[in-house]
Amino acid sequence: MFPPHNFFIVSTRGFLDELTREQQAMIYTLTTTHIKPECDFFVFDPCTQRSRPFSEDEGRTIHYPMPSLPKKVYAKLDDYGTKEALSGSVGHPVNTRYVLTFMLAEDY
Repeated sequence: MFPPHNFFIVSTRGFLDELTREQQAMIYTLTTTHIKPECDFFVFDPCTQRSRPFSEDEGRTIHYPMPSLPKKVYAKLDDYGTKEALSGSVGHPVNTRYVLTFMLAEDY
């Protein structure tokens, strides 16, 4: 099982500035609860006509309808392969090989 707390989290300025703290918290919670290496991309969509989450790309991408959002939001899990590789990229030691990035669609 993939531990739900084992990633380095990054959020773009747009995500932090344009969403309320409540919206951010809901997106963080949904993503960190369900994301894993086999399902590494989430789309939170204010415009989808569906009423429930659905997947595509053989389960790699999950779409969450969220009409309360002002814009489409993405969450992406990137695998750096080793803790050491990610630590080198980040510039200090980390205890994971995964980066979880939260961003507005236009930031992608």
